Parts: sequence; structure tokens; C-alpha cells
Amino acid sequence: MRGSMILVTAVMSTAACTGGDATRDSAVQNAVPDLSDSQTVEAGQRATCALLMDGEIYCWGTTTWGATLFPPGQFSQLSFGENFACAQDSNSALSCWGYRYSDPSDGIDPPPADSFRSFRVGSEHACGIRDSDGRLICWGYSSDAWENPPEMDFSVVAPGSGETCALDTEGIVHCWGRNPDSLVVTDSPPGIFIDVVAAFYVACALRADGTASCWGPDSDPQSTPEGPFQSIFAGPAYICGILVSGQATCWGRFSPGEPPTGAYTHLSGGTTHACGQLEGGELACWGDDSDGQSSIP
Repeated sequence: MRGSMILVTAVMSTAACTGGDATRDSAVQNAVPDLSDSQTVEAGQRATCALLMDGEIYCWGTTTWGATLFPPGQFSQLSFGENFACAQDSNSALSCWGYRYSDPSDGIDPPPADSFRSFRVGSEHACGIRDSDGRLICWGYSSDAWENPPEMDFSVVAPGSGETCALDTEGIVHCWGRNPDSLVVTDSPPGIFIDVVAAFYVACALRADGTASCWGPDSDPQSTPEGPFQSIFAGPAYICGILVSGQATCWGRFSPGEPPTGAYTHLSGGTTHACGQLEGGELACWGDDSDGQSSIP
């Protein structure tokens, strides 16, 4: 199914954040931001967030579990997983919000005080590469998905659902997690890669020549496009990629459908919808829109 392009130009949400210092409702701002002037866009479960060029965040979609309770301030990094989002501000402090973080009694780990070169949020946990020493630090819920990582430095980390994958500084894939016999853990491919992503029962890694290898119990080699790819991205249970032509494509059992036609620079997969940014700066979302996550509120 081909989704229709939705240019996102306005957002209204009620905002609060666990881990931040204040709350804000974007509906009372003096000026409505132009979200086509965004650094990136991130899709989660029934909600979407954009990081603007000025470092502010705006989110839209469901308000039932804190997904749109975003923090005020200026941020340099943003990642939205299936159940929560995190952002790192200009002082390297992390704020996280959304399901699990909406109820402090839920037992979720608070975001760490470390500064990160990069981080990603998976289904119920997040991981980052620490600035100071290149070590992997993870936080969130379901700690058995990330405990006991290999003792080494990493260049890329990909928290999935029950597993975590990462590239070491030489580009070799390592995966570990809740089930040591999982095919995501045991079947990681040999060779040197430049990126790795992980989802529910499937992971994929990208080589420098643009070819992708996918593995895991939900990986079907017949359904993986040939590429070559510029980049790859993971939704909670599917994979998307940007081809060298700039066109985006998604595949897997729970794919939200094919993206609108255009030249993309970034993609992000939510539970039942996905979003991307095109070369001109416009944002496009497709798939489920039952909570307004794919359209202007």
C-alpha cells in the first residue's frame, strides 16, 4: 500500500517530561513552528516528534501515555523507540518521556547522567556510546535485553526488542540479549559493516558497498530489497532503507507500507506508521493515522 505524503507544518500538544526541568504546552507558544525546518523526525507508538533547527522539540499524536509530553529547551539529538523517546540537550543532559516514563512507579531506569556521542531508543530500552571512553551504556525497561554486553568499544549501537546489536570499532556485528539462542544473537553475519539496526526478531547490517544483510526468525531473504542502500533504519518489527536514488522502501511482516515517492535523507519507523525527511526539508508520514500521528493535529 502506498501512503500519501503529509507535509507537517504545525503541532499542538500538552508537554511534560520525566528527566527534564520543566513542562510546556506547545499550543500556547506565540508562534507555531514550521516543522519543515527540522533537523530530523522520529516516529514511535501512535506518536511522532520532530527536532527543529533551533533545537526545540515538537510532538503530536496520542496523548494517552505521555508520548507527546516533550521537554522544553534546545536539543542536539533525538530518538523515538516504540514506547518512549529520549533527547540530549546542548549541555549533554538526557531527558526521556513517554510510556513507562509517564509513571515513575513503573520501575524503569532513569536516563543516565553521561554524555553520548550517539544513542538510539529501541522497544523498551535505549543504549548510547559514551563520549568519555566509547563504552556502551543502556537504560530503560527489560534489562535482560541489554545486560552483559561484550567488553569492548563500539561505534554503533542498535537496541531492538529482546536483543541489542552493535558494531565494534572495526565494524564487526555483535548481538546479545534475553534469549542467547535467538537467531538474532546466533546468526549475525561475518564481515565488516558500517551500520546495524535491530527490530523484533530481525536485524540488518549495512556494508560500505550499500548491500544489506538481514537475519533473525522474522528475516526473509526473499523480501529484502537488493539495494544498494545509502542507509537503513528499524521500526519495532520491520526494516526501512533509503536507496542510492533517494527513494525509501520498507519491508517486513509489520511494515506500514511503501513511503511516498521522493528523495529521502532520513527515516524513522513507528509501531504502525513511519515518517521521513526529504531532501527539501519536508516531512512525510504514512501508515496508520488513528491518533493523528501521521498528520497535523
